[in-house]
Amino acid sequence: MHKSNKNRKFNKNVIQPVRVKYWCEKINGIPCQDLKYAKNGDACCDVRALEDVIIPARSKVVVKTGLHIAIPENYEIQVRPRSGISFKTDLIFKNTVGTIDHGYLDAINIIFYNLDSDDSHNFSAGDRVAQIKLSPVPLVKYERVETLEELKSGRVDRGGGFGHTGLK
Repeated sequence: MHKSNKNRKFNKNVIQPVRVKYWCEKINGIPCQDLKYAKNGDACCDVRALEDVIIPARSKVVVKTGLHIAIPENYEIQVRPRSGISFKTDLIFKNTVGTIDHGYLDAINIIFYNLDSDDSHNFSAGDRVAQIKLSPVPLVKYERVETLEELKSGRVDRGGGFGHTGLK
């Protein structure tokens, strides 16, 4: 098990740790922080900005992380927003949730969009800007059917979508 996870407890009857290699560029000449879970039981690890960046009002910017991950076959990395950034700022991910396939070895970058019409937002090198989660990808074999009725056969169509059940 990687040293950054030495305090993380795994129930060996439920889940086995997956070893994942990574490399990251230095942040202002300083080695980046180890990828690790902030607390035991967390689902995601934080990812940091590689360099200072300004995201102007009503603009999108790619925030570099300098993080390269060798994602195992049959897995993906999901890049997700941090809840504190989402709550405290008008920044959003342009493609939430971001998916990184196992064959991608280049640096992970994050596309932020600043919804604020007046103010820019700054990240400093080393700021935690996102979180990543390793997730299994099942092998799926899609089977085309000839009719919609065939697709719905034996299933209950709950209908609706887009908030049709209301708020209460």
